[in-house]
Amino acid sequence: TDALSWKLTPYPRQLLEEVGLHSHFSDEGMQFTLTRMENVTAGDGSIEEKARVIAQSREMTEKNISLPTDHLSLAVRTSDHEWVLTYGYPRGFTVAWLWWRILLSAAGSLVFTLLVMYALVNRKEHQLL
Repeated sequence: TDALSWKLTPYPRQLLEEVGLHSHFSDEGMQFTLTRMENVTAGDGSIEEKARVIAQSREMTEKNISLPTDHLSLAVRTSDHEWVLTYGYPRGFTVAWLWWRILLSAAGSLVFTLLVMYALVNRKEHQLL
């Protein structure tokens, strides 16, 4: 892959639009944040590293929401910085039907147990006759 240069890219928003980052994640129903670390000089002269948001999902910007805790991160190495792409689904990576599956499994197990119990009791009663 080609290394991207922050200094050589005067319009990073145009670059992100050309790549189609916003449309790619919105089409998949995902949210993302693209950040890079910057050295910032504090008031006392000390240098601190601070994350600068380069781009993020429109939903996150408009609704002021954050990514779920089970998100994924990908470091993108550029010629002069490292960009970090963090992405995930709004509800996390757990499937929506998980609780229904657990409930259905428990109900199925109960029905199967009752049928086996009925068959064993019926067999024992038949043997006693």
